[in-house]
Amino acid sequence: LTIRFASRIIKAKNVPYFLGSFSSVGLFFIFALYGIRPAVLWAIRQTPDGEPMKEVYIFGVFITLFGCGFIGEAIGLSAVISCFIVGLVIPDGPPLGTALSEKLDSFVSVLLMPIFFAICGLQMDVFAIQTAKNIGVIHLVVFVAFLGKVVGTIAPPLFYRMPFRDALSLALIMNAKGIIELTIIIQKMKTHVSIRGCSLRHKTD
Repeated sequence: LTIRFASRIIKAKNVPYFLGSFSSVGLFFIFALYGIRPAVLWAIRQTPDGEPMKEVYIFGVFITLFGCGFIGEAIGLSAVISCFIVGLVIPDGPPLGTALSEKLDSFVSVLLMPIFFAICGLQMDVFAIQTAKNIGVIHLVVFVAFLGKVVGTIAPPLFYRMPFRDALSLALIMNAKGIIELTIIIQKMKTHVSIRGCSLRHKTD
């Protein structure tokens, strides 16, 4: 998706936009790795072992999350993707990871996730699937994606001698987690529409 996205921008003869978007995303990654992560590690070191995280540090993480979401939308990365990157640089487990999970899990799982999936479903044009060829292509894509994810998930655990039943269970669980993939596809579709609009305006000019 990223390669096709870059090639479409170049084909639309909008190289400055491509360079600006690419450099902005790169700077955001650098900021997340060398700005946010050291600050989070410093906050963890300030918390004694066995004690809960101070509320001011958790509040700081929330503010950082909202700020990075705004930055992601501003540079064309999507707020969900930018917040996902922030989540990757935050260490898992106690004290901070556990505290964030306890405070956000029920709110995200019960309220935000169903709303997001409902919005994704409403954006799909089911009436565009009118021919048997379209249905076949959709089934083929779903089957290949499912099979590839199952094989890719089963192979490493089996290599390390995990029981096949446990490896298969892990693969099926991984197939049920697709929020980031949905976000990327929706974001690229929106960007593709904007690129086509820029290309048409360029040809008109």
